[in-house]
Amino acid sequence: MRCDNLAVTRLTGAGDETSALAALMRMAWPTFYGNEGRGDAEASLRRRAEGEALPFGWVARLGKPVGTIGLSTTSFGAASDEAPWVIGLVVDPAERGRGIGSALVEAAERGARQAGFDRIYVTTQRAAPLFARRDWKALREVTDDAGVSWAVMALAL
Repeated sequence: MRCDNLAVTRLTGAGDETSALAALMRMAWPTFYGNEGRGDAEASLRRRAEGEALPFGWVARLGKPVGTIGLSTTSFGAASDEAPWVIGLVVDPAERGRGIGSALVEAAERGARQAGFDRIYVTTQRAAPLFARRDWKALREVTDDAGVSWAVMALAL
């Protein structure tokens, strides 16, 4: 089921928007953004909303924020000559399966293209099928400190 009233726009850093998206990020990555984690979801979102240089961020709304994605200079699994990177793709679990993730990825692809990049990368643990449906290609696998395997993928723009 697709979302007819879905809007995907650049992050603005508005307080209510940041709070809602930060809660989604803490739920998706509790070991990084949770109470014991080293990440700061609000600060990460604020950086993505700051301006014209990477990192960029987008928000998906269905009247309220239901997802976010970022585009950064680097990510886990990055080689030194690879940029930019899709980071922090998260969609409210109650809204999944409606094309929101794909719409967010499309916004990041468009943003990378508009910034002059000819290729875009992602490291993902669970969303490889979403990226593959959008013609992203697997490059390699990387393993994190916990022994979890992640797929590194790329798309020629």
